Amino acid sequence: MWREGQSFDDAFQYVEAAKGIADPNMGFACQLLQCQKRVHAFPLSPSSLLRMYRIAPHSPYDPLHLVPKMLNDPSPSALDSRGAFIVHIPSAIYVWIGKNCEAIRERDARGAVCQIV
Repeated sequence: MWREGQSFDDAFQYVEAAKGIADPNMGFACQLLQCQKRVHAFPLSPSSLLRMYRIAPHSPYDPLHLVPKMLNDPSPSALDSRGAFIVHIPSAIYVWIGKNCEAIRERDARGAVCQIV
């Protein structure tokens, strides 16, 4: 979607034509729709210019598997001294580590930057 500048519907039809069956789960479909908003944002919206991710457990059932989760409302007030965050602007990516952040969150935040890029 991002590389080709496609909408969710166009990408879905492309995959379905190539594979025969396309059935993304609800969570992934929501992520793709959020991606569509950023890819097709014109004029550029504030959320397309600034993105923030917090490092958090993937699910309550797997608390040790930490992943970047995009914040819906990125702002400095979202930063928490107990956490690790990735701040992404068009020209740079920053890792923000809170004063009281656990070492594992810091490590996973630094590692997750490659996923964001």
